[in-house]
Amino acid sequence: EGLNIWYESRLIEEGIESVQNLCSANLVDLLLKTRIPVVRVIDWLDQAFLYLHLSKHPELADKPPPSLAALRGLGIRTATELERVWALAEGPPPDGMLKEVLGRALIPEDPQKIDAVMRATILSFSGEPNLWHVRAFRDLTWLKDQPSIPKGVVGDAEIRLDDVQDKAGDESPAMTPPVP
Repeated sequence: EGLNIWYESRLIEEGIESVQNLCSANLVDLLLKTRIPVVRVIDWLDQAFLYLHLSKHPELADKPPPSLAALRGLGIRTATELERVWALAEGPPPDGMLKEVLGRALIPEDPQKIDAVMRATILSFSGEPNLWHVRAFRDLTWLKDQPSIPKGVVGDAEIRLDDVQDKAGDESPAMTPPVP
């Protein structure tokens, strides 16, 4: 999703011709050589990991996994989103309805096996080195480690990450700095 002909040709020039190649590429080299925005590359990687780890029908190996459309129908389009939703489904108290919905999306022929399927999927995600980078970027840990933006970068006021939280108490920073 979000891949146009220009980006596709840039990726092909760098030897990335498949989803598997994208997932196993050196992320730093990919960012530096293609000059594609970091947010876009991270999103493509996140989508690609989900695509690779969902089960496919053996006779339709060249087609997207059938559960991909069902997950998209639930608003889940990336591996990290699936991990977060599963954490909610297993969290205290366990959300049986959420597990049931995920079960029908991922394994419609036997949704009761959702616990085993998700444990296997999460375990398979853990073996992906680039997914670690995607998670770190999505969690914004690289930004939270910086206590403040230096004076002069945005006006004369020093801005702290805590100062740009939205009203709901979300810890993600606002994407645009305040206007002085």
